[in-house]
Amino acid sequence: MRILTIILSLVCANTFGITPGEFAKTKEKAEKGDAVAQYNLGLCYANGIGVPKDKVEASLWYRKSAEQGHDLAQNNLGALYFNGDGVPRDPINANFWYRKSAEQGCALGQLNYGLIKAFGEGVARDPIEGHAWLIVSSANNTEAKEIKDKFEGTLTAKEIQSAQSKAGEIQAEIEARKKAEKK
Repeated sequence: MRILTIILSLVCANTFGITPGEFAKTKEKAEKGDAVAQYNLGLCYANGIGVPKDKVEASLWYRKSAEQGHDLAQNNLGALYFNGDGVPRDPINANFWYRKSAEQGCALGQLNYGLIKAFGEGVARDPIEGHAWLIVSSANNTEAKEIKDKFEGTLTAKEIQSAQSKAGEIQAEIEARKKAEKK
C-alpha cells in the first residue's frame, strides 16, 4: 500500500498554467466561472504560486473546475482526496474524480484510476480492469508505461490478455464519447 501512496502522490498534474504576475487576472476569470482559470488558480494555491500554499483553497478551485468537466482538475482533486491534502482523506471520492478524469481521456486520470482499481483502494480490487486502464494511459504517458510494465509482472498471461481486450473496449468508449461531444 505504501508504494501505491507514493505513486499516486507523484501523479498529480503539476503543469503551471500561469506566472505569479498573472494571478489577479486569473482569479477574476475564475470567479466568473472560467473552468481553465479555476484549474490554474487551484494550481497556484496547491503550489504556492503568487500566494501562500493552501491545499484547502486549491481543493475549492479544483472542485469548481472539475464540476465543469476539466479533466486535469478532476485528476488533481482526486489526488487531494487520495492523499488527504486540503480535504479529508477519502479513497472513494478519489476514485470518483479519477474515474471522471480517466473517462475523458486524461492520461494522468487513467493512470491514477488504473492504480486504484489494481490495488483496490476505495473500490473493489480488480487487477484486470486496473491493468486495462494502465494500458490505455501508457499510450500517452511514459511514466504510466513504466508502471504498467512493472504491474504486468504480477499478472498471469491470461490476465494480461483479458486486460488488453478490456483496454481496447475502454479506448473505443473514450473515442466514441469524444466524437459524440464534437457533434
